[in-house]
Amino acid sequence: DIAANLFMVGMYSILHHGFNRIIEACYASVLPLGMLNPEQTDTQLAFMKKHKVNVLTGTPGTLIQVAHAVQASGVDLKIERILYTGERLGEAKAKVLRAVFPGVRIIGFYGLSECGFMAIEEQGEKYKVRQNAYFLEINDAGRLLVTCLNDELPMPFLRFDTGDAVSLTARGDQVIMAGIDRSDTSFNFVGNLVDVRELRQIA
Repeated sequence: DIAANLFMVGMYSILHHGFNRIIEACYASVLPLGMLNPEQTDTQLAFMKKHKVNVLTGTPGTLIQVAHAVQASGVDLKIERILYTGERLGEAKAKVLRAVFPGVRIIGFYGLSECGFMAIEEQGEKYKVRQNAYFLEINDAGRLLVTCLNDELPMPFLRFDTGDAVSLTARGDQVIMAGIDRSDTSFNFVGNLVDVRELRQIA
């Protein structure tokens, strides 16, 4: 497999490096592409086609940008798998990706910048949590609390409030996460938590 890594390098690039580790562990080659440049989109897509890119990694927003660019340029990319994280994909975006890349398999990852990737999507927006790495709880407000059990982290933490609302179920000794969504109106913007209400007030 040849994977185009669409996460930015620099600024808040933990996702770029994290996905490089995942791709390398699968014995695939990494093409560190970054975001599409509107002035060079055709060149970037031609470069991806020349090197037979068949896997894309990125946020749903970036992946949709690539899909629209493919439609507009007519460059035919044979994308077999898409790996995403950073936000919910949503049915509308998934529909666009499947229309542009027929037969594509879309796989979500759930993680925190504080401790890396915690879970991988298996089906229907259900995520399998990595075993023997995390202890998960739901607090009284319905928010996910995470205790990281990785003693290799420079800063171990207990009961970290993620700000996400999820449901947890057990399947034998496997923990399953579902219904992942923000518990309030805040969102991540270049590594900063921004509340929609503040933007409304400013506007």
